[in-house]
Amino acid sequence: MENIFVFIELESGAITKSGIEVLGKARELADKYSKQVVGLVLGNDFNNFAGLLDCLARLGADEFLLAESDKFTDYNSEIYGKIICGEIEKLKPQIVLLGSSKIGKELAAQISAKFLSCCFQDCVDIDIEGDFLKAKRLVLAGKAFVTLKSKCSQFQVATLRQGIFQPKIIGKDAEITRMDVPADLVSRIIRKEFTGRTSGKVSLLGAKIIVSGGRGMKSGENFKILEELADVFGGAVGASRGAVDLEFRVFDDQVGLTGKTVSPQIYIACGISGAPQHLAGITQAKFIVAINKDSGAPIFKAADMGIVGDLFEIVPLLTKSLKNLKGEK
Repeated sequence: MENIFVFIELESGAITKSGIEVLGKARELADKYSKQVVGLVLGNDFNNFAGLLDCLARLGADEFLLAESDKFTDYNSEIYGKIICGEIEKLKPQIVLLGSSKIGKELAAQISAKFLSCCFQDCVDIDIEGDFLKAKRLVLAGKAFVTLKSKCSQFQVATLRQGIFQPKIIGKDAEITRMDVPADLVSRIIRKEFTGRTSGKVSLLGAKIIVSGGRGMKSGENFKILEELADVFGGAVGASRGAVDLEFRVFDDQVGLTGKTVSPQIYIACGISGAPQHLAGITQAKFIVAINKDSGAPIFKAADMGIVGDLFEIVPLLTKSLKNLKGEK
């Protein structure tokens, strides 16, 4: 029976939302076409993360391969790539799936280059037709879809966009296999400095509510009012490409086709005009609120609710009202 091989990304010892969704899609395809799902997890001291193995057991795979080593404490593309490619050589799967994160995209390209296989990045849907993979992707800044079909004789690789696919809990526990990791695993990559996300900061990819700012924020300092509003919601702060280009925020906060594609319950766009590449990154948002003093801004056409006015007056009032409702000062 042919396998669908899934690399499962961890963050702070927990399975990422993207990893759970990729497993769900893999399970769907496996049930439809009578295939097996094999998941690979790389980590350091799994026993320290309570509930991880119990959580893994029913997330859609038939078997999970656990590779445990202090070499996996921090992400290293060369070391991760060696382990993943080694397992692919052994298993010879039909399809390799990863989440469409920075890590997932980098590893997918590395796998594809090593084996000369086809690679589809940032897919919004996939299916199998005979021996080949069909992938659906957004094009033209999110205005249209294109369906691509692989004709590779090798296996095919795809990364799946977060927020599109549904997790799938199965009624049986997966087999858990602990792998032997080579003791002499080395890398030519030397990490000299690491700047992580601020502790406690909500990730854009997992946030249920996102408050984003654009050029209309006028400065990076002014993003404080958006941070205060996001804190009340327990949400995250994002930015348009224009705001990032002006160095109001770091690239990691950028929402859009060239940044992060998000899928919150509520997306609040403040001082964002609504360029096509930004709108392409928020198509999966359930409800969009636009605050802009320009009534003709394109963002209003995509919004479910629009407020025409000065964001520097509206946002603080909204924050104050929400705090009053919650009984906060």
